[in-house]
Amino acid sequence: MPGLRTTTTQDAVLLAIVDRLRAKLSLSESECFLSVHPEGQPTVNHNLWMTVSPEDGQIDGSAFVGGGAATLFEETFAVITIFSAMRLDRPEHSVSFLTEEARGVLVAKRKVLKALAGFDPTNTDGDMILNEPLIPTSCPRPLNDRQRIGDVQLWFSLSYCWDVS
Repeated sequence: MPGLRTTTTQDAVLLAIVDRLRAKLSLSESECFLSVHPEGQPTVNHNLWMTVSPEDGQIDGSAFVGGGAATLFEETFAVITIFSAMRLDRPEHSVSFLTEEARGVLVAKRKVLKALAGFDPTNTDGDMILNEPLIPTSCPRPLNDRQRIGDVQLWFSLSYCWDVS
């Protein structure tokens, strides 16, 4: 019966997030991709791009002891880092970097929030793969290295039951 909550894998969850961002924000594979380094500055030939990264997680050992592999729950985060190669502002100013319609990180942040907040990804059978929809939990202030690339991050909590079959 479709529409149930089911087990999954971490890669399936992260790829569902990447697919959602690409679809909702019209991003290419080189503009939105998985990376294990959310704080890094990848060399990409675009004015605006983003990465989806896994973060540290916790598994409830007591649930596993009681229920075995069927209760292998992980609580973790996905970090979305939005990068902008914006160099239109005067020194010590960030108006364009933050607000420019096509490349401003706060404009992109709003679009990512709209695409992901409350998103409840499903598998090919239509079953939901998270224990609850994506919840935004943190958004550190935007950073700009004053050289060429700045970024802003959005953290989303993830809760799912591992498929270890």
